[in-house]
Amino acid sequence: MEKLVMDRRADANKYLHKDFHLSIDLSVDYVGRRFGDAGVRKYLTKYATAYYIPLVGRIRKDGLKPLMEYFRDLYAEEGASDAVDFVLDEGELRVHVAYCPGLKYMMGKGHAPSPWHVETVRTVYGTLALNAGLDFEYENYDEKTGAVQLTFRNPKERAS
Repeated sequence: MEKLVMDRRADANKYLHKDFHLSIDLSVDYVGRRFGDAGVRKYLTKYATAYYIPLVGRIRKDGLKPLMEYFRDLYAEEGASDAVDFVLDEGELRVHVAYCPGLKYMMGKGHAPSPWHVETVRTVYGTLALNAGLDFEYENYDEKTGAVQLTFRNPKERAS
């Protein structure tokens, strides 16, 4: 029998992190049941603060464009470019999410989202905005689809 050797690199594989959505939902559910709403917000605030350090730096340096690029690239990576649309003008970025690919994946697997799932958007992006010096609005969240309207305003850009 001949031995076949394959030379593969991790970067040759398409990166999909769909199960991340399931694991973060399970973790916020655990934290919520154990420590309540405040515990969930604290947990997600710590996560967002640490995770978004590089993006916060780019936003502080270059304004809202890196944030728009982040959302564009994130949804493209999820195979859901059709789910997001943007308007960037005069120090304001409006992000309209038609559906959340992570929520769609979880529900497709028969997983009922945690009652605290909404915080994975509201608290995470609110923390990102706060750390970057942005004003943030979160509107019209649909818990069945994950559709939401996010608005980020850069007071420095709007003042000029």
